[in-house]
Amino acid sequence: MAHGPHSSGPAPRSRLFALLKTEQPDVGLIVFFSVLTGLLYLATPLAVDSVVQNIAFGGQQQVYVQTLLIFSFALLVFLALSSFISAAQHFIAELIQQRIFVRLAADMAYRLPRIRREALETANTPELVNRFLDVTTVQKSCATILLDAVNVVLSACIGLLVLAFYHPFLLAFNFVLVSLLAVIVFLLGRRGVDTSIEESYAKHALAGWFEQIVMFPTMFKGPGGPAYSLHRADALVNDYLTSRKAHYSVLIRQIIALLLLEAFAAAALLAVGGILVLSNQLTLGQLVASELIVGTVVYSMVSLGKHLEIWYDAMAAVDKLGKLVELPVERPDGEPVKPSGKPFEVEFRSVTFRYDDATRPLFQDIDFAAVPGERVAVTGPIGAGAGTLLEMTYGLRDANDGVIIIDGMDIRHWQLVEFRSRAVLMNEVAIFSGSILENVRLHRQEITLDEVCAALDRVGLLARFLELPDGLHTQLLAGGRPLSDSQKVKVCLARAIVGNPKLLMIDKVLDGLDPERSSRVYETLFGPDRSWTLLLATRDRNLLERCDRIYRLPDPPGVPRDAEGAKN
Repeated sequence: MAHGPHSSGPAPRSRLFALLKTEQPDVGLIVFFSVLTGLLYLATPLAVDSVVQNIAFGGQQQVYVQTLLIFSFALLVFLALSSFISAAQHFIAELIQQRIFVRLAADMAYRLPRIRREALETANTPELVNRFLDVTTVQKSCATILLDAVNVVLSACIGLLVLAFYHPFLLAFNFVLVSLLAVIVFLLGRRGVDTSIEESYAKHALAGWFEQIVMFPTMFKGPGGPAYSLHRADALVNDYLTSRKAHYSVLIRQIIALLLLEAFAAAALLAVGGILVLSNQLTLGQLVASELIVGTVVYSMVSLGKHLEIWYDAMAAVDKLGKLVELPVERPDGEPVKPSGKPFEVEFRSVTFRYDDATRPLFQDIDFAAVPGERVAVTGPIGAGAGTLLEMTYGLRDANDGVIIIDGMDIRHWQLVEFRSRAVLMNEVAIFSGSILENVRLHRQEITLDEVCAALDRVGLLARFLELPDGLHTQLLAGGRPLSDSQKVKVCLARAIVGNPKLLMIDKVLDGLDPERSSRVYETLFGPDRSWTLLLATRDRNLLERCDRIYRLPDPPGVPRDAEGAKN
């Protein structure tokens, strides 16, 4: 089995505790309430002890009936109070669940747009992001652990402590019981967390394969596609079953041991308690109360098997979420720059770039400049690195050597968020599920509806979109349906220009557009009155001819990587 490596950061247990640390006041309140319910839980065995001791053999005289009613009413009050406290615990646990979801969702929404480009290239990102759904497992597991498991443990401890006051032999009985329980949980539970994580990775690997089938439907409908889809799924299912069996073998031995412990505890207490009653060292009422306490404690221990599985699931979920929060993000620091009001100037000074897994640089000692307002085409053979050059200009990749100057300042000193508010890189046709207006405006509240309409008009789409029943509020699916391919490109271009950027970079997205139907696009990009410097990575002759200058990259060294050829 070959699953992704476990999270390389802190242990899952440490991650879970860190997640709950911010909820420390409410967690402490739940624990305090658990202590109270544990004490109130003793009302039943103590009431039974009192009834057996004082009125069990008293007949039906009025005084005994009154005493019984008093005991019953007192027990009702204590149990009602315990129920009220338990309800309060559930309410607090629900608040904790909601806050955990909100915190993790906010962290992901902040982190995902800022993940470094290199990290996204070495992972199956859709499958990786799907791990966020494990937040529901963390939510429910935390609630169950805080409510049931804590109540079980504290109630058991309090009950066993009461037994210890009855007789020293019962104290020794408690010690043996707790020792055996520790052996079951810690010794028999070895590799429980690891096997749970492996099972979870196997499950997500299968889900990732199904995603790939849906991503490339035409290929999997073609020759060999259906058969290979089934073959690969069968192999991944076998991986999952192997992992599941390994995890279940740990879990079942713990469950069997807990069931045997239940039988041992009940029989041993009856024998020890009976001997103590016969020797007048324990009253009959105390024996009955002890049986009730131990019965509840042992039942709690057996239910611990369920909580162990929940614990293992929580550890696996936290480990997968750890993979997300460990993805490296871009630097948040940088210098705020006062706007100059003119298009950006771009300059490369002896820039060298090499991919991490490459033996030779993609390009070396590149010297290149674009003056403010200039339209420059960057071109070269496949794999030469034109797209990579634009990514470096946008701050997505760092140069191995040399310096990139944007508007008079090293890009490494720019605050990236501020820089990208004035510069745009268009290297993909990206349409998310939302309205046309939302796709163009992209939550930039300072951009007015008139500006959105003007941008759509510049690319020749406004009249067509206004004819739609919902106009600019027409909903698009992720990927852009029902728009045509050229309309998708133009929507993305409208998004890029609506804010009047100072630097506009386009990486081969416009290649292949029909010149006769794209005259408005060309006028928009190359018009003399535009506010941006244009860097255009292209091999399209129609676009090259319209640029002020063409910069040709040298041939790529050696045999280019497939990934480079696809991107550049």
